[in-house]
Amino acid sequence: MQRVSIGDVTLAYEDAGQGEPLIQLHGAGFGHHNFGAVTPYLTRHFRVLNVDQRGFGESDRPRHEYTFESWADDVAALLDALGIESAHIHGSSMGGPVAVNFAARHPSRVKGLIVSCSLVKPDRFARISYALVRSIARSYGVGSQELAQFISLCALSREYLEGPDGDDAVQQIADILEVNNDPDVFDRAWQLLAEMDLTPILGDVRAPTLIVEASEDFVITPARMAGGRGGTRELADGIPHAELAVIEGSSHSHLFEKPGESATVIVGFLQRLQAAGDPTFSSSAVAGAQS
Repeated sequence: MQRVSIGDVTLAYEDAGQGEPLIQLHGAGFGHHNFGAVTPYLTRHFRVLNVDQRGFGESDRPRHEYTFESWADDVAALLDALGIESAHIHGSSMGGPVAVNFAARHPSRVKGLIVSCSLVKPDRFARISYALVRSIARSYGVGSQELAQFISLCALSREYLEGPDGDDAVQQIADILEVNNDPDVFDRAWQLLAEMDLTPILGDVRAPTLIVEASEDFVITPARMAGGRGGTRELADGIPHAELAVIEGSSHSHLFEKPGESATVIVGFLQRLQAAGDPTFSSSAVAGAQS
């Protein structure tokens, strides 16, 4: 891990590969480990920077108010510190609203935007699941088997859990949560997810955007929320230059379950942007994508 100071905190990040920079922003509680399985595929084509956002992983964890906007502005400060004018941005789960806020607040700094398994606004079903995550973490601990098991139910597909790697996956989640989290920051992150509504800023995103959906993600970030509003499909509909790709047979953690397929979709999208050479390029659907 490398480290860089951005004002009042030091951020830790992995830096591997060559080519155009791709900044990856993790989900709530997982730090740079969120991208451990998919990164080896991506570094064949891009310089990949997996960032531990403020409050997580090996980055500083100050006691203050955390917001999606402040995390987004940290990304801008990170680019400044590293001398990077603009980059591709990939946000997964909680990293999705951070990435969308960054694209809306700093449009000139985004070459291409990828949002994996995120949403516009949670419905009551989703909010109850987020509340249970917070409750289990407070009662048993962020690194507990109880929390890892519940998150596994929400984030992994039934087929994956039933397979040969199912038991190891649950233990990996427990271990990753244990080392990457401050309990208060973890709790705040899930509260923010329950309260969020990205509707007002979607139209401010100017970058060509890929929304990645997992076909078996029924709890955390489904395609459609109650009433058909708020899920990944509305996220794709609301961003002006967005397209949708679906990872079939995988749940919320598709980057972990199907890293090769996920990387193929992401790399294909970004390479088409490079070929087009137009920052307002609105591309046709990727091979295998569904709209």
